[in-house]
Amino acid sequence: MPRWAEGPAPSPRARSSAPKSAVANGKRVELMDSWAQLGNNALLNTLALVLAAGGAMLLGKTRNGDAFLIRVWLGGDTYEDYVSSVAEWDAVMEVHRDTAEALMMRGPREAP
Repeated sequence: MPRWAEGPAPSPRARSSAPKSAVANGKRVELMDSWAQLGNNALLNTLALVLAAGGAMLLGKTRNGDAFLIRVWLGGDTYEDYVSSVAEWDAVMEVHRDTAEALMMRGPREAP
């Protein structure tokens, strides 16, 4: 029997009543408001270049909501960044665009 299954299971209410951080909730509101400042197509341009270079991109959010996850697979490498501001978002997107462009300039890969 798995270790986590020993003893009485906590009720669903007990699991969901974990204390929430007021600071994290405040950060989440500020973070969401700041994303309204993004007027350009940085995400779409980056995604198009990553896909054209044969890569993939995954977007997510941390559990407490104070940062976004950007995970990119390009040329056999994996990049993982957590961004919590629009400035960081722009910088990460620029790096991924540059990496994808550099990978495409190398030309087609040889088949294994």
